[in-house]
Amino acid sequence: MNKDWFVKINVILIFSGFVTFACAQSKKEFAFLVVKRDDNNISTFRDSLGIEVDLPFQVKNKFDSILNSYEEFLLPKTRFLVFNIEYSAGVEIYILKVNGSLGIKDYHILAFDHGRNLVSKQPQKINGKWMENGESGFREEHRLLDTSPTELKDYNSDGVLEFVFKQRVHNGTSYNALVEHVFSIEQDM
Repeated sequence: MNKDWFVKINVILIFSGFVTFACAQSKKEFAFLVVKRDDNNISTFRDSLGIEVDLPFQVKNKFDSILNSYEEFLLPKTRFLVFNIEYSAGVEIYILKVNGSLGIKDYHILAFDHGRNLVSKQPQKINGKWMENGESGFREEHRLLDTSPTELKDYNSDGVLEFVFKQRVHNGTSYNALVEHVFSIEQDM
């Protein structure tokens, strides 16, 4: 009886591995429009002003993986907007803007070191729901993003630039706030 139990467990594990392998084969690739703006920033408006630049394949692979996790919420035949920001010599920041169904508006941030072909291990995600179109849902006096949404700044006065992403947050009538997400790019990415 113990031998039968062991055989059944093996069959289940093999089948489980096959399903995982089959799912991994069905990953989709997506189309991207990569824009480098004159102001080295992003836009929360629905525009793609700037020059079109290439997307390194390592960055594309990461963004494809991220978008596959949204698959059921993405609109068909969407070309995704990516902003390219120059961080330092050879290192750039790429920001993927995801507008999906059900009000999904996210920004995914990762860095890429061209010289070492290294991409961020852990892309960062920021909810951009209340930031779209220059905070168009808010009266002028209640808008908080009066400056560019991103900036490079020596935030902690250590002589190294950090990447700052400003996020508008809102919760009904309870609060409106501006949150600054500060990222440092380490050697190991």
